[in-house]
Amino acid sequence: MTIFVSNFNLDCRVGRVGFYDGPSGSMLDGAVCCFNCTAAVALNQLYVNFKKREATNATGMEFQITVLIGKDESRCTTDGFVNYVNITNDVTLTSPNFPSLYPINFVCYYNFTHLSGRIKVRFSYLDLEDDFDYVEIYDGNSTLILEGTTIPEKPFLSEGQKITLKFYSDISVRKHGFKALISPFNNIITESTDFDNVIGTVFRRNH
Repeated sequence: MTIFVSNFNLDCRVGRVGFYDGPSGSMLDGAVCCFNCTAAVALNQLYVNFKKREATNATGMEFQITVLIGKDESRCTTDGFVNYVNITNDVTLTSPNFPSLYPINFVCYYNFTHLSGRIKVRFSYLDLEDDFDYVEIYDGNSTLILEGTTIPEKPFLSEGQKITLKFYSDISVRKHGFKALISPFNNIITESTDFDNVIGTVFRRNH
């Protein structure tokens, strides 16, 4: 389990906050006061200590705590390809080191095939560096590119039997990455089929 503090806002005139990894006596990243920043990352436990400055009328402190539960299911320890032949069951896929920070300067391709139908990809978590790091899914006709933290409301559905998923990170900022479920999807259309709840459209990067 990974706990991280983000969207942290504290006026330095108010005081400082110290974040500790559970009962540890050493602070994570030191005592902080900043605006809209990621303040700390801890494993399993997080202790927060707020020290207010005396004789100040300034007010206001806020931060967001996110708890990630999971494990590294990237199956790609070095740059390169990971091939899957004819998936028949759900496959969980994550960025390297998940739920910890993914490595910098990393590229990995995943090939999925479902000979009996199509392939559906649904993301449950997304945290990538905006404009630079991304996850790209393509099947020869449609392309979905994901950046930042916005998860598509609808899953990606391939138009054929194969997809390639690419994870890319540049040489600078590290984030917590992604978690997705890759599922075989039957071609047979029935009244209960959720075709209205899937996407197969094209998203292009502007750079």
